[in-house]
Amino acid sequence: MLDVKFYDTIDDALLKFAVVISQSKGKWVFCKHKERDTYEVPGGHREEGEDILETAKRELQEETGAVRFDIKPVCVYSVTGKTRVNETGEETFGLLCYADISEFFRNLDSEIEKVVLMDELPTDWTYPLIQPKLIEEFERRKLQARNNEAIYTRRSIRKYEEKPIPKEALEQIIDAGRVAPSAKNRQPWKYLVYSGKSKEQLLAIMREGIENEEIRHRLPLSVSGILDAYNTLRIMECAPIVIMVLNTNGKSPFARINADDRFTEMNDLLSIGASIENMLLKAEELNIGSLWIGNTCFAYQELMEYIGSTAELVGAIALGYKEETPAMRPRKRLEDIVEYYD
Repeated sequence: MLDVKFYDTIDDALLKFAVVISQSKGKWVFCKHKERDTYEVPGGHREEGEDILETAKRELQEETGAVRFDIKPVCVYSVTGKTRVNETGEETFGLLCYADISEFFRNLDSEIEKVVLMDELPTDWTYPLIQPKLIEEFERRKLQARNNEAIYTRRSIRKYEEKPIPKEALEQIIDAGRVAPSAKNRQPWKYLVYSGKSKEQLLAIMREGIENEEIRHRLPLSVSGILDAYNTLRIMECAPIVIMVLNTNGKSPFARINADDRFTEMNDLLSIGASIENMLLKAEELNIGSLWIGNTCFAYQELMEYIGSTAELVGAIALGYKEETPAMRPRKRLEDIVEYYD
């Protein structure tokens, strides 16, 4: 039985192999050895005195004929157990890399019979207990890096293109919200998606509500926010998609509730916040701009009467392809927001 593990770093002297997961124009690149009927990822032994990344480049060029490519390390992998290149079965280490190939030689000068570009991963592997796991780890780390990047690059977008968002992309965004953690697994969220004429009717009701708030202040301590609410309404009118966010366990903020229900509401709102954040990050991953909105409060009663629900309206999300790239607004320093107690 083979055991495959992954590490971020390890002593360079232990790295004996380099394997290069490769793609070209979105297709997977695999090699077929002249003496085998199976497929494998380019890779091989490190030569004495050779830099391990140079090993990866050399093996990629020899086995695929690549002449133009971008290559970068992914992580360190190890294999424990006997293989055709490890007779002792002790743990051996290699560098896992990724390469995007833009140009190949026509002829191969190696033991490789041919190079094949595939849309899907093969089923007939040369190393079926190793290389599929390497690709799985690469995909996992790629997704993790993309998510980490989205956390720091996402911005609140207030200007959108008129380009419609495909339903498939919308479903990906909402599905990301669906899998968020929630208190006691209550999953208290519901998302109402508005576009086209339905969105126009919804926002006409919101405008009516804001106008009513100007006349009779249901939120007397928030009167200064009415002008901003009109600006938010304008942004929502320009966005191709507006999603209204409901707390299915909640009650109107104008209703009195006891302390027990208040704590339940707090936890449900935290859960919904986690769900919304998942959606915003998924939108960023798809290069779709987003803005989470709380100014629905100025038209709360009108909107809920129009929606026809007894749930609690938490806010809204505007979505659309970006027509601006704003810089990050100032953030508090880490040392200003955290305290450690040992």
